[in-house]
Amino acid sequence: MPAVNETPAESEDISAVFFELCDKLEIGELVTSSNFRLSEVMSAIELAEPKMDVGVGSDKILSLESARENGTFAEDYPLHLAVIDATLSMLVAWLEGSSLASTIWTNILLLECSNVNHKTYTPLVNGINLLVRNIHALVSSVGNLEELPEDFNPQEIFQNTQFPSRDDVVGALRKRSAELTEEGKKLKVKTKRAEEVEIRLAIATRLELVAGFLEILGWLVPPDIEDPNYHQNYSLYTTPKSSLKKDHVNVNENENDNENENENTKSADPTPDCDDVDEICDEEDDLYDDDVEIRFFPNFTSAAVAAERLAKSAQAIHETVKFGRHSPDGVDGDYTWLPCFDQKACIHFIPACFPRSVTIPSRKNAACWLVHCARRIHDLSITTPSSTRDLNHLFYYARTFTLTGCVLTRSLLQICMFPADNHLCGDPHRTLAAPIELSLKQQYEPQIQDKESPVYKDDEAQQLYLRFINYMVKASISVYTSLGCNLSRQRDRLEIAIEELGAMQCHAMKVEERIDEVLVAEGIVEKKEDNISYNSISTFVFHNMVAVIHHYYEIGFRMDLYVPYEFTYIFWFLSEVEAKWMLTTMERSHEIQIKTWKASELVKFLCILMRK
Repeated sequence: MPAVNETPAESEDISAVFFELCDKLEIGELVTSSNFRLSEVMSAIELAEPKMDVGVGSDKILSLESARENGTFAEDYPLHLAVIDATLSMLVAWLEGSSLASTIWTNILLLECSNVNHKTYTPLVNGINLLVRNIHALVSSVGNLEELPEDFNPQEIFQNTQFPSRDDVVGALRKRSAELTEEGKKLKVKTKRAEEVEIRLAIATRLELVAGFLEILGWLVPPDIEDPNYHQNYSLYTTPKSSLKKDHVNVNENENDNENENENTKSADPTPDCDDVDEICDEEDDLYDDDVEIRFFPNFTSAAVAAERLAKSAQAIHETVKFGRHSPDGVDGDYTWLPCFDQKACIHFIPACFPRSVTIPSRKNAACWLVHCARRIHDLSITTPSSTRDLNHLFYYARTFTLTGCVLTRSLLQICMFPADNHLCGDPHRTLAAPIELSLKQQYEPQIQDKESPVYKDDEAQQLYLRFINYMVKASISVYTSLGCNLSRQRDRLEIAIEELGAMQCHAMKVEERIDEVLVAEGIVEKKEDNISYNSISTFVFHNMVAVIHHYYEIGFRMDLYVPYEFTYIFWFLSEVEAKWMLTTMERSHEIQIKTWKASELVKFLCILMRK
């Protein structure tokens, strides 16, 4: 390489000599030189790894103007289709774990979205921008951010950008999609070139896909996640047409000035009745009162309809990828050949960590990913409300997302199940305690839940039982939220959840001790072992802890964490210990249910009839 004061013509290429000398070295032998320092080693590493130059300037970084000069905005529909598909591939790569700076922000159009003025690209970049901000806020609020290893906020590069509202973005996407569809219909009549029609319909389908994602997030995600000042009755970043409360506050603050103005203009316009004004202000105060809690309810019905359209759009995208411009070298996945993509466009935002390999899917694979994601969202919209019946339905359905879900669908499930607190699906009348108590009653039927039992009327027993339910709710939330993470994070969090369930045995035993004391004191049983549901609550806790332990070991196998010599005693534990524990709890449940059924009044009445 040329020295500092040398020109390329004056330099000497020593590569051939260097490799010739290297061939003479033995394996493991090092080259020694008095002038060889550690800086030369680091320079060699930086040359071998392109990502080690994070923050280093580039001689030429693509800009929006240069992208325009290269023909990005030309009336080239195959190119438009290729740009859109490449952007969707970058979105998929980001959701699979790569940073924003190395995926989505390599598109210059997204970096300068406020300066893009194009019939197709403008609604596209605004839609992708809003979608990224919504997904990032969703994953951050749920706590799955470990899967997206970036150390910057996606809005950091848009500090002074005014974003359009959600309604405007979705409306612009749908409008352009309708224009392209209409344009395709006219071309179908005028010309017999079916490919021109298909390309326009394909672009319209992709715009509809982005609008569908935004629409679904609007139905399922609480609006305050994206905008803390958002009001439930209005769209994102939009202001209500009539803000009577704000006007009312301004009137109170400037009361003296307004009184003078009202005296001068009193006869100009008719004023409403004072009572009517007070009623309006009272209604608006109730609507905007900070003390009134506005609870969000996921709209699963509308989300299911939108998800069904989304799945059809994703399938159509998978079938029309072929109409886009093909790469010159035939390798799909590297989109730097497109005039608006530059790998170093946002390199200064790449996380300062050990170099990570960025895997960009091909347009075909990204389309398959979108199809699978759309179907998963559709299944989530339909099944989630019915999965809250009891504890088994709740957790075994969430487990299905461990292997088939992505970070987006897992986060959606978490936020749909618990939008604000432990209330299921935002229902103010039903918390996580309801499925826990139902599962406990169906499987083990403790005396504390029997309204005819004296234990039910005992205040101390009820206090201990409520304390147990509260702790069980906390432990259940720990397990459920861990299922929203990837396998590695999930396994780490399940260790803590197993410890919490183990500690729950103490609270369960306190409830059972009080139950036995009350039953013996009332003379219902002679000794505590005669209780029909003896040790029922502690068995219930143990049953669920064993189920979590089984899932913990299953994750270890799926992550290939065990070495062959560990298989012997792991399989021994799962077959001889864990399986027998689970079988014992199930047999105990069956025994309690049989005894409870035999002790019921109906069975006693039937026995009397049979004797007669």
